[in-house]
Amino acid sequence: ARWIWFDSKEIKPATYAYYRFTLDLDEDVREAYAFILMDDAGHMWVNGAAPKYSYPAQPVHLQLKIPRYDFGKLLKKGKNVLAFRVFNNLLTGGLFMRGEITLASGKKITLISDRNIKAAPAAPENWKSISFNDSTWKNAWEFGDALTSPWATASHILEFGLSQKEKALYMRRYVIGLFA
Repeated sequence: ARWIWFDSKEIKPATYAYYRFTLDLDEDVREAYAFILMDDAGHMWVNGAAPKYSYPAQPVHLQLKIPRYDFGKLLKKGKNVLAFRVFNNLLTGGLFMRGEITLASGKKITLISDRNIKAAPAAPENWKSISFNDSTWKNAWEFGDALTSPWATASHILEFGLSQKEKALYMRRYVIGLFA
């Protein structure tokens, strides 16, 4: 997963970014969730509806808590849209997502934020709907991964934002390497 913003090559204070991730599902959904960090603030919609979210246990000293969004009941067979509006108040902001969809057959689809998500600095009223045509929106600008500062130390992103394989690689490269 990558930190993303709209294609501006600079993240200015007091700005919004709008994102659309369209996916076609060939069967019904059993479960879907994602850990999503929207800095400084943000909202998510799935097919136009706001999903439920909760905060899993995270170290108390961390400044930013990462919510888990559960939205399997909002997805359907066919075309679906995950939409996000993120506000950057000061310094650097962005969107970071890692999650998974489990289809009725048990097949799993990994969800990550990357350049395949469409992004824009502004959006019309109907931008969250499935029928909205986002063909004029550009692909998101990727500007970092889970190790990007300040989020790597201000949040639990290394726990929620890395796959098991990435966690093992991180442990070998950075943690074990310190003691070798």
